[in-house]
Amino acid sequence: MKNILWPLLSAVIDFFQGLFNGNKFPKALPENIANIEEKAIDGQLKFQDVVGWFKQQSLDKGKDTPFVAIPAKFKGLLNFEPKKPEALLLGIYNEQSNSITKALIIEGDETDGKTKEVLQNNELVVLS
Repeated sequence: MKNILWPLLSAVIDFFQGLFNGNKFPKALPENIANIEEKAIDGQLKFQDVVGWFKQQSLDKGKDTPFVAIPAKFKGLLNFEPKKPEALLLGIYNEQSNSITKALIIEGDETDGKTKEVLQNNELVVLS
């Protein structure tokens, strides 16, 4: 597997810095991304919610890399005030354009065991 973690993390950081530093977008991002979507779930945030969101997206296996991150770890870069105790940042990184093409912050009252198992205390996890 090729090492895309650093370019992905760099793109995530560039994305958020661009969004919240004078509302200027990094050159690598498409202009149609104006906001990160937000969604709150009553009750437990389940891994099936994460998988369900990615299944709704049009992912190109050769270009798009889905990832999950903890928004609290990017607090200095995000203009995000949590409304629930748990939150996840879901995103799609396009390797060809080196950009985040879609992002969602999803919140819940707690996180299920499968989600915790996948994240394993990592700030960012690339899904395959």
